[in-house]
Amino acid sequence: MVNTLLLVDGSSYLYRAFHALPELKSPNGEPTGAIHGVLSMLKRLAADHEAAARACVFDAKGKTFREDAYPAYKANRPSMPEDLASQIEPLKEAIEKKLMSSVREISRVITKARTRDEDQSGKYDTMVQNLLENGYCPSCVDVVLKYAANNLWKD
Repeated sequence: MVNTLLLVDGSSYLYRAFHALPELKSPNGEPTGAIHGVLSMLKRLAADHEAAARACVFDAKGKTFREDAYPAYKANRPSMPEDLASQIEPLKEAIEKKLMSSVREISRVITKARTRDEDQSGKYDTMVQNLLENGYCPSCVDVVLKYAANNLWKD
């Protein structure tokens, strides 16, 4: 296995799929084109690039540090279309279901790694807090931490 952590910009994939594909709907009329497109792109990425761990990360809701640093950031960007916004949560759920199979051992791995070095324990706590505060989903945080634990501490 290649010792690689593959992080995907989920928001970029989401917009790309939404605007590239024709309008697709579920049998009950809900839009599904972006979901289908992103899952297809992730499947292809996994087939083309071997990785020890993968995570798909989405932009956080609301104001970010970028608006403070550059007030004109996204100033002329239109709001997200409702047909796209309604696909975000179902897409995240689908991705998390896929990721969960790769992070079942996360608590064992992290606990083992943290108990080896108390100084590193604080770094993990800070890393978790920073990732969650910056919009990473819990499953993505687990993948990042599993990768870090497997590559920072060896038996």
